[in-house]
Amino acid sequence: MSIPLHKPHDEFFKETFRQKDMAEEFFRHFLPPEITKQLNFSQMELENSSYTDEMLAERFSDVVYTCPFGSEEARVKITLLLEHKTGRVVFPHLQLLKYMTNIWDEQIKQKQKPTPVLPVLFVQGPVSIPYEPLERYVEGASAVWLPYLPRFQYVLTDLTKIPDGQILRLQLSMLKVGLLLMKHIWDEEHIFRHAREIFSLLINATQDERGQLYARSIFVYLFTHSGFKKEEREQLVQTMPVSLKDIAMNTLQKVYTEGKIEGKIEGKIEGKIEGETLGVKKSIRQLLQHGYAVEQVADLLDVPISLVQEVEKEMKGAN
Repeated sequence: MSIPLHKPHDEFFKETFRQKDMAEEFFRHFLPPEITKQLNFSQMELENSSYTDEMLAERFSDVVYTCPFGSEEARVKITLLLEHKTGRVVFPHLQLLKYMTNIWDEQIKQKQKPTPVLPVLFVQGPVSIPYEPLERYVEGASAVWLPYLPRFQYVLTDLTKIPDGQILRLQLSMLKVGLLLMKHIWDEEHIFRHAREIFSLLINATQDERGQLYARSIFVYLFTHSGFKKEEREQLVQTMPVSLKDIAMNTLQKVYTEGKIEGKIEGKIEGKIEGETLGVKKSIRQLLQHGYAVEQVADLLDVPISLVQEVEKEMKGAN
């Protein structure tokens, strides 16, 4: 397992869910039970392919598994997609439909029959998205038009809406820590307050090389993608269980040596905040252009009305 020192959210996401046992436990707990009870997880296989094209790559990172399903053991694809915050998905059905047709086009090209695809949209935060049927954002989609719309469901897994207690009830310690970190990466106060509780979960997991590598990956992600200052990062290390301090401190020192923090990271944090705002503003503009009212946009994106009004004013000024 390679551990690049500077990994954006999508790299940590991929590193977590490309490990079959963590992906399997995640699927068992967060996919619909009518699906999981018919999946043969013992023969689930990770694909090395990505089905994002140039446009979709701006919005998603994907991890794809094939798995036998049902009594006839038809092989289905389970696609786990991380939403990029800077390319916020406003109309997820349309993006997911394009993604699914990419898979089917490739299967047809390989002279294979198209197989079922289960799209799982993984939303990390800090701003959640609501689940809505396709007809909700298709203008003029009255009942008479419903039979002519490409209606399908997707699984929405929004970490911001999953209680920590539910995550802690999972079996795999590494998955617990990975999910908790991805959920709270923007909340330094929470991480600091619960650091010992969170990272003590790794004590037994780091008894082998795989666990040690994943722990280093966790610490890289923590140190380079949270807003902790230098002294706070070092203080955070001191709150960790004794058996993890060496791994955490060695990782932190290596990150410092590689120049990933101090100077670069402080500017990156400001840029991250600015980038998040730009991504949300882009989504606001798209919804306003499709005729949504200010209040509807604020409700759909869970943002302040004042921000929507600001974007509306900018749009009017540009005309």
